[in-house]
Amino acid sequence: MDILDFFQLNAGKWFTHRTTQHLMSHQSRGSQSTWLIKWLDQHSMEIYEACQRMTIASHSILGGLQVTNEPMASNPASKGKMGQPPTSLLLVLPDSTHITRGQILQTASVKKGETRYHFGLDDSLTLVTQYPEAFSEERIWFASPNLRLRSTLVKTTDNTSLVSFASEIRLGVPQPKSPSEG
Repeated sequence: MDILDFFQLNAGKWFTHRTTQHLMSHQSRGSQSTWLIKWLDQHSMEIYEACQRMTIASHSILGGLQVTNEPMASNPASKGKMGQPPTSLLLVLPDSTHITRGQILQTASVKKGETRYHFGLDDSLTLVTQYPEAFSEERIWFASPNLRLRSTLVKTTDNTSLVSFASEIRLGVPQPKSPSEG
């Protein structure tokens, strides 16, 4: 798998179950969410418009992920403005020397931070984000095309740490045809 295959494999609707552990307080919390992810190639209108706003040459972008957090019925507070689910666009900007490393630029970020990515030989993606008051490292990999796993470590400047693990199942996968259906 190469970096482009990895990003394209993220496209789809995903059900996420996440467990978060606060290391100092020893408190654990579980959460669930549904994500709709769409892959956009570098020639898409969304990528072009985002690059114009960010004053980046669109030909330097590998592509992007349009990510929508669909609210769970059990959590109506997860809706964004005007009752719409929050959506953001993540632009993949590879380093000029190697496509497996680069930046992830986010168009709708609540917290300002710089995210760097590295695609490993084990087909995992590591995201490192530096915020003014925190640092996060997230590793994402596929156990199969329809099962994605993520582990995250967040450290703040006041020495608070939390870790999380998420398993994500692709929803709406077409059933394979039986041999009799040919």
